[in-house]
Amino acid sequence: MTPISFVSLPNEMILQIASDTDDSSLLSLILCSRSLYNLLEPVLDIRAMAPRGDLSAMQWAAVRGYLGLVHRLIMHDVHPDTGATDTEPPAVRHAVEARNLQMVELLIIFGADINSLSYKICGNEAVIHVAAANGDSDMIELLVSYGANISANLDEIYDRTPLYVAVWNGHVSAVQTLLELGADVYEDGDSELLVEIAESVACSEVGATGLWDRMAKIGELLVQAGADVREVSSSDRFPDAPRNVEFLGIMVAAQQRATWGA
Repeated sequence: MTPISFVSLPNEMILQIASDTDDSSLLSLILCSRSLYNLLEPVLDIRAMAPRGDLSAMQWAAVRGYLGLVHRLIMHDVHPDTGATDTEPPAVRHAVEARNLQMVELLIIFGADINSLSYKICGNEAVIHVAAANGDSDMIELLVSYGANISANLDEIYDRTPLYVAVWNGHVSAVQTLLELGADVYEDGDSELLVEIAESVACSEVGATGLWDRMAKIGELLVQAGADVREVSSSDRFPDAPRNVEFLGIMVAAQQRATWGA
């Protein structure tokens, strides 16, 4: 029997075979020839737009980092926020968590809402809170350049800005980036960031030099940005412990330098 080339089969038969193949095999078929690509491209598009479990195709592509698939979905007028609910984050959130700058920028350009507070974990987070929690300075800069609210609060219950999140997670670079971009240490009116740091220092183990160094540096950055050292020394939450006395001394010296330019 003479072998028959796959491309010589009737189109209806090729389409039937393609419909029963997995995604990897379908892609291999499409790459075989231009004629197969033209015939099977609509099948690929239908596959691309199908949800994957609880995720929309857009969310799934963001999780996996598939830029090509996101491009294809956008070409078919699929909105970047498709599939987002109160319990399932939008694609841009997945991309921020994955630190995928290219993916995040693509989603933003085509309409992803980066200031939405619809994802409920510990209150409502915007994606800039996620970047701050990760200590991802590059992501913070990208998000702010596209209009992310640098003063966004988690919600009316968890009144925490991205700066607070970065401070609490001990990310020196992220704190510095947020301050340079205009974050206000008194955004909440009666900021207690320095007090929070002092508590963290008090709770740290004696050998936890990494945490101590980070928190001391963050404290200096906040003082240079206008935080008042007196908030710490006058607070009844300030523990009277040797490490905290040392911390306070560092903060006072930083405030003097900021005031006198020394």
